[in-house]
Amino acid sequence: MYRLIKILPLVSLFFASHVFGQVKKVDLEFEATGVSSDSYGNMFITDAKGNVTKYSSKGDMLLNYSPQTPGEITLIEAWNTIQIFLFYREYQQIDILDRFMAEQPSINLEHEDIGFCQMATLASDYNIWIFDNTDFSLKKFDKFKKQILFTTPLSLVLPDSEQEIVFIKEYQNRVYIAEEGGKVLVFDLFGNYLKTIELAGASAYCFSQNELYFVSEGKIKSFHLYDLEISEKVDLKAFGVENLVSINVTMDNCFLLFKNKLLLLNKKL
Repeated sequence: MYRLIKILPLVSLFFASHVFGQVKKVDLEFEATGVSSDSYGNMFITDAKGNVTKYSSKGDMLLNYSPQTPGEITLIEAWNTIQIFLFYREYQQIDILDRFMAEQPSINLEHEDIGFCQMATLASDYNIWIFDNTDFSLKKFDKFKKQILFTTPLSLVLPDSEQEIVFIKEYQNRVYIAEEGGKVLVFDLFGNYLKTIELAGASAYCFSQNELYFVSEGKIKSFHLYDLEISEKVDLKAFGVENLVSINVTMDNCFLLFKNKLLLLNKKL
């Protein structure tokens, strides 16, 4: 069932070292929980019942998916475009949607070599990266053969950590795992630990080009993956951050997702 949206033009504003123009506000008639974008700049927004709504890069609503069994989506990944990845922590299950938002067979993560999957994401080879909270490890799961390809224990990297893992993503031949509070672990594609990036107070992570974007101290900041410099991009005080759910940055736009609205900011490259 399609949801109605209202699009309102807003006044352009200028911020920090880059220029963002606030070009559109999309009112959502549901409470948003997450967002991801595909390679065309389309946005996929989730709600607490597991529904996924697809919007164009201009904020126009395109498609909607409603699951047979309602459940909150822990993580959505749409970068692959032809495979929309949905991870349900509660059900220990992964659903894959095709580019028409049609559901493919589910992947059950209840496996003898997986204790409890706290976070999961799609790998570039179509297998699955898993953070297993039971033995505190990074695992790669072959979804076709239903077996673990390799395991990397994290007890030495994160000794006695009680922080929740809030983000995992494969990007530019690296795997990034973020703890709540701003510690980001970096691994190669064989699961070997490489380094830790300290981003104090960071949340709401996303990647665009050669930068890792995040929210900290009421601002959108970026960490350059190769220059290793942190830059301030947008001061969010003008928008209010108390109901900010997530951000998403593409080559042309920056999207701010709040519980009941989506703001589209024009990014000057």
